[in-house]
Amino acid sequence: MNSLVNLFKHGAVAIVTLSALTACGGGGGDSSPPPPTPTPVTPTNPPPSGLFSKYEGLKNEAVVDSTSAYDIAYYVTSALDTSVMLVHADEFPYARFDRVLTDHEQPSGLDCESGELIVGELKNDTSEVEYINCALGPYTFDGKGTLSVSSVSSNGESFEGALSFDSLTIDNSRMVANFEGTIEASVGEQYTESATVNGLLTYASSGVTVFIDDVDIDTTISENNPVLVPEGRIYISPYGYVDITTLRPGSFTSPSLALAISGSSTLIIKEKEEGLVSVGLFSDINNAEEPTLVIPFSFIGNQDYLSAENTAPLVSVASTSLEADRNVFMLLDTSESSDVDDDLLTFQWNVLSAPEGANVTFQNNGFNNTRVSFTQSGQYQLQVIAFDGKVESDPVTVSVYVKQSQPQIELASVASNLQVGEVYSNNIEILNPEGNGPFEFRLVTSPLDMQISDDGTIEWEAFVPNFGYPLNVHFEIEVRNRDYATRLKHTLTVAGNSTPDPVVENLISDADYYEVLGNIAATRDGYAVGSLKGVFSLNEDRSTLFTEKAAGELEPTFVSLSTTSLDIYGWEVFDSSLVRKSFNSNAVSEYAINVNGSPPEFDFVNVAGVDYILVRVNRELFIVEQDSMQEVAQLTLWGLEGSGRIRGLSSYTWQEKHYIAMIVDDHLVIVQKTPESFEVFRKVKYPTEQEVYLISDEPAIVNSYYDDSPFVSIMVRERINVNSTNPQELLFNHIYNVVDDSFVSVYSDSSIEISRVTSANRLDYCSEFSDTKAQGVAYVITPEFNLTDDLQYDSSQAKSKVYALDMRSGELIWESDFLFADSEREASLNNNIYCDEDSNGNARLTFATGKVLYQTH
Repeated sequence: MNSLVNLFKHGAVAIVTLSALTACGGGGGDSSPPPPTPTPVTPTNPPPSGLFSKYEGLKNEAVVDSTSAYDIAYYVTSALDTSVMLVHADEFPYARFDRVLTDHEQPSGLDCESGELIVGELKNDTSEVEYINCALGPYTFDGKGTLSVSSVSSNGESFEGALSFDSLTIDNSRMVANFEGTIEASVGEQYTESATVNGLLTYASSGVTVFIDDVDIDTTISENNPVLVPEGRIYISPYGYVDITTLRPGSFTSPSLALAISGSSTLIIKEKEEGLVSVGLFSDINNAEEPTLVIPFSFIGNQDYLSAENTAPLVSVASTSLEADRNVFMLLDTSESSDVDDDLLTFQWNVLSAPEGANVTFQNNGFNNTRVSFTQSGQYQLQVIAFDGKVESDPVTVSVYVKQSQPQIELASVASNLQVGEVYSNNIEILNPEGNGPFEFRLVTSPLDMQISDDGTIEWEAFVPNFGYPLNVHFEIEVRNRDYATRLKHTLTVAGNSTPDPVVENLISDADYYEVLGNIAATRDGYAVGSLKGVFSLNEDRSTLFTEKAAGELEPTFVSLSTTSLDIYGWEVFDSSLVRKSFNSNAVSEYAINVNGSPPEFDFVNVAGVDYILVRVNRELFIVEQDSMQEVAQLTLWGLEGSGRIRGLSSYTWQEKHYIAMIVDDHLVIVQKTPESFEVFRKVKYPTEQEVYLISDEPAIVNSYYDDSPFVSIMVRERINVNSTNPQELLFNHIYNVVDDSFVSVYSDSSIEISRVTSANRLDYCSEFSDTKAQGVAYVITPEFNLTDDLQYDSSQAKSKVYALDMRSGELIWESDFLFADSEREASLNNNIYCDEDSNGNARLTFATGKVLYQTH
């Protein structure tokens, strides 16, 4: 069958057959210049009309589901392939789905590869066309038609016309059908630029009738190559109509066509390489996604789906335990569900249980991208079943916890200007209380003595130091419900007197207190200065007075103070800045940390001979060089649960690099000194359960080396079997190998139900042990003591446990309990223990008192 281009050019008036309408001439090349203006020709035989009246099938919108989708896809693709063949002959096999069903030669360019094409003499712009078993590619055509021309360009190279058939038998690799209808086309010099197919296609074997309702088969130029864009409506007698939308044009050189076939639902079918297509069912074209089921096109084209054995599908849900927000649609992802028969699946979601009064809304229910929303917070149970058109899957239950909405809050009053001593009062208003309570209120950061009540009422009497200028006081409030917390920041401006409070002069510290670090507790009455053994009081006239106090009377909480031989200064926290106030030089300087928070935490560490101050405010850690008061690092160490204070601080050097090890919550955090700053080197959870910390709520932490490899030992006391009738508290030593990024743990067992443990621990190794244990031995001494019934310490019952373990494998080599004499106990507490050899060359652990704890044999 020749292309319409060649048909129109055949003969004296350059008209040939319908095949000519299709031609792309030599395939894809540069687009030709615009054709000359056509000369209208009055058609003598208008195309037949009223064909739809001959269609006796269903005329409603087709139900496209897992039962019908493959059959609908078969008739749509075969009808489109036939339309493309009628327009373009076999010039462009890649523009058809069926090219993968048979192996055939490249287009020959002949009118017929076998059989005959007869084009009659042109009379009154009309020519008779007859195909006699005309074979072209995988198609054979037999029948008579009429070719009419409606206009011809002035150069005779472009045409508009129509090819009509009363009966054309079409036989190809997958069907025998009769076509009755018309192809109207606009033919350019090289290819058919546009064509509209209108006709009935009756399938001989099934009796199914397909009405092709003005389906456009347009050809456009894309990147100098023609591409095919089919669009329109097709009626299928057993199902009704579907609309065809091109998602990706068909290429004439490679498989690329992607279509949406839309009825009650939308079937997506996309060409892929090697004869494959991807297919998927979706609620409509707007909710369509990339299909995940990939099958050979032959499964559709040869109707293999009709004879395939059927087994039940398997539902796979991305997660069977989900969390959702109220009134927000959430994806219920079943895209990994499968069916061994390659059937398309639909999914039915149902609600098994929900909170009282809750409404559940599904979007796209029935498809693998179903979404759901919930009106109330609480626990829901959903169930999903997959259906392959014949058999249902086993149900799968999904639990959904719907969270309360995040509180939306604001201050009842935005007033922010106060005088010193004035009472500030305000309320937190919750804008979305319904279904989202109860609520908890707390001050995240605030001036001392600011209070917030259970109903969100804020009260504060504005007593602040008078620096002689207005002071901005920041506070931040958190409102929390069961699932979310919202914070709100506000700034108050407190106007002070124009004359600042006098600064304390000539405050001298004894040399013994140089570099001593203490704390100041800020109260309404003033500042308690721990390391200066006194109190700064704010008098009624806002003057400052220093009064000596015994150290035991002071409560260190708020501001750190350091004394040196050159200066005496204190740090006071206001707003988001540390204010350093010098009591000798009468100078005030501010160090801004840009994070609100009170009280801050101060720790001090020496790294490679340099003293640093670690300032923790909320979840930020600031490292300041103490002598220069310059910030060298700002780190966020708290990506963890809670924000417990820094504990067990120590530093070490390894491979000429300097590190700080610390405990934050239940994590070991190691920061590394860089040339300009510090950075987080390691953050790892150590294996602990419920801790009972040893000294001053501190887990002891020490550093050691073996084979030039650093180890960090964390000594904590933990409670185990807490839910039993006989809980125990054991002393654990978690030893962290920095190089291998791994922990080994040992513990001190005790015959006492709940033992009381003192604070000595030791991590070390004996090189002599490396002959017997290739990785060396760590040993830990854990003194224990009991209290008598009257809670008096009984020194005669003091005992210790010593255990040794392989530092690489964690294997426990040896352990022993023994009683101390007082001198020995003191020796162990001071870590007076060493490794040596006896006269026979056995390695041993020995106290300074000479008692041998362990030796090899």
